[in-house]
Amino acid sequence: MWTWVSKNTLRLVYGSPKEWFAPEGFKEGEHGNVEVTEEEGKFLLKANGRILQEDISISRDGEYFCLTMKMWRGNIFGLGDKMGPMNRRQRKYIFFNADDPIHTPIADPLYKSIPFFIVLDRKTSFGVFFNYPGYMEMDFDSEGKGVFKIKVRGEGLVEYFIFNSSVKEIIREFLNLTGKNFPAPIWAFGYHQSRWGYTDRNVVMEIARKFREKGIPCDGIFLDLEHMDSFKNFTWDEENFKEFPEFVKELHDMGFKVVPIVDAGVKVEEGYEIFNEGKKNGYFLKTKDGKDFEGAVWPGRTRFPDFTRDDVREWWGEKYANFVEKTNVDGFWNDMNEPTIFATQEELDEMRERMADIDLDDGWMIPLTLLSFSNVFKSQREEEIVHKDDLPHWKVRNAYGMLMTKACWEGLKKRFPNRRFLILSRSAYPGIQKYGGVWTGDNHSWWEHILQEMINIQSLSICGIFFCGFDVGGFGGDVTPELLVRFYQLGAFTPFFRNHSAIGTKRQEPWVFGEYYENVIKETINLRYSLIPYIYSSYMLGIMKNVPLVRPLFFEFQDDPVTHTIEDDRKREWYTFPRSDGCISRRER
Repeated sequence: MWTWVSKNTLRLVYGSPKEWFAPEGFKEGEHGNVEVTEEEGKFLLKANGRILQEDISISRDGEYFCLTMKMWRGNIFGLGDKMGPMNRRQRKYIFFNADDPIHTPIADPLYKSIPFFIVLDRKTSFGVFFNYPGYMEMDFDSEGKGVFKIKVRGEGLVEYFIFNSSVKEIIREFLNLTGKNFPAPIWAFGYHQSRWGYTDRNVVMEIARKFREKGIPCDGIFLDLEHMDSFKNFTWDEENFKEFPEFVKELHDMGFKVVPIVDAGVKVEEGYEIFNEGKKNGYFLKTKDGKDFEGAVWPGRTRFPDFTRDDVREWWGEKYANFVEKTNVDGFWNDMNEPTIFATQEELDEMRERMADIDLDDGWMIPLTLLSFSNVFKSQREEEIVHKDDLPHWKVRNAYGMLMTKACWEGLKKRFPNRRFLILSRSAYPGIQKYGGVWTGDNHSWWEHILQEMINIQSLSICGIFFCGFDVGGFGGDVTPELLVRFYQLGAFTPFFRNHSAIGTKRQEPWVFGEYYENVIKETINLRYSLIPYIYSSYMLGIMKNVPLVRPLFFEFQDDPVTHTIEDDRKREWYTFPRSDGCISRRER
């Protein structure tokens, strides 16, 4: 079955799928200039006598629905922040959101599933969006046989085929389907400081005062898990962060915004208001026998809200708004919302015991230890979990973080309609851009990640997620002075500009490596601030016109075929930010 969604977009239905999250821009009835032939559930798409898409076979493999097509000519760009090269040809990818703490070139899947890509060659271009939030694999001719394969665990899938000769128009059309980007506040485009390891309010205030004393611009202070009372969301530690609202006000008086972390899991603790309410009202994910599903995350025993339900999202959204009313914080970063589910309480205890024995000055031991427990982080336990009406978790897992972020956006918008907040999510699915921005997760202090983040930010941007960034300096591992400078110089030309690092790693605030490097970093941050009026105006214009802030060269210079293969030059990756300002960062020693 097929139908026109708009003049340039076809909706193709394979098998008998249920489209859980239909794009908001769905409008049947318009007609485009693509010739469609359907035979036995397979499609042949042509335009101007040229074949655009040709299905070869449809089959079943147990629980899996399998579709094979002839591989497209041209380069493949998109899929969000997948590891590896920007051109996705001859690669194979899994879409099933996971928390993998070690981002090697072959790490897959990671936190986000963005099953949208653009096919670009000299003669034509088009976009493809497979709207399925469950387990999915895509193989872009990894064996060199001239075929594209897609496999989903389910009854079928829905494809949106966007035909247009312009990459700009393809992205616009995709966002007409999935929604415009959220209006971030202007201060969100400033510089932000964060660390998992700012143990109490005195440490945070010392950092804040140092920024002001040294005259280094900084707009936001992010608070990690330490600010919570025993890992409980929407609480604060009365000992280490006592008088929390006054603490926030003190930072406000110094010119800082405050953004705390919120994890997807709820600590199992009788008397904890959010746990009691969720348990009483049946708001948590279930097991197949109807009991509340329970995993182990940082709090230990943990339960998880069912964000596919409207009533649960409304309840959860009220918690953000209540916390703002109590504390006057300025935004939230939603983390661990793939969701991350450590396999068992015993494995969590073992990991904590190993981590406790590490000398915190030996930063390399942290990522090595995490690597040894990587299967614990990547545990998904999808077979055990069901949503409302016995909907299997594996059918909608990839949308979980997006729906959590939707709850955040809607809860704050309802209570504070005239106030803009900075909302972030680690996990994502198309549509996330309506509710908040993203960062690329737990990168490392590796030179290789300079290039990888350049690829990630460009790929996220052309997939419609305009407000995106990465952890400047690297989250894991120990950064060196020159590498820190290079991270800053790249981060200054990305939408979200934040330094963030893990407990047990070397500190990486702008001043930690002495006066010379401090001055270089300060100059870089000052350059960023000189551009904020231009950046913010470009972002706001972009969200109205569906034009990204970060733009690969082929976005601006599509008629030049060299821009389609710029990645083949192993020494550099270029992009524009936001119009004709070319950006490049050194990614080698």
